[in-house]
Amino acid sequence: EGFVFRRAELDDHKQLAALFGKVFEYSYPTPVYKSEYIKEVMQKQQSVFYLACREEKICGAASLEINKEYANAEVTDCAVLSCCRGNGLLNELIRSLEEEARRLDLVCLYSLSRALVYGINIGLAAEGYAYYGRLINNCLIGGRYEDMNIWQKPINE
Repeated sequence: EGFVFRRAELDDHKQLAALFGKVFEYSYPTPVYKSEYIKEVMQKQQSVFYLACREEKICGAASLEINKEYANAEVTDCAVLSCCRGNGLLNELIRSLEEEARRLDLVCLYSLSRALVYGINIGLAAEGYAYYGRLINNCLIGGRYEDMNIWQKPINE
């Protein structure tokens, strides 16, 4: 209650970068903490971001990194401010991304999630994603190499 969910607009790129900079303060595989990077991937339609907002402030976000050639996308860039966690924002963002994927006629969504971040793994499982295993020391994120879980869900079957 009190949150609004919407698709990000180009004007949101600076506030999105600030959110990602707070949540992923040490390192992240892509430069999402740079507003120009976010603006670029949005303009090229490589990524679609959905937002959870409270009083016009972005509290959470997630994106689809789209591969049009294979009609699939990665559910990625999942971030919720620590003060807003526990409100189900991530699940609602994932559902919004799935609806967007259906509109785009994608056939499959997948995600590589940080194995030690329970919220994202619980959220993906709750939304019907199938667990396909773990990549050990796979990703430089949060200032160190971490294990990543692989999740997948068919869309538009």
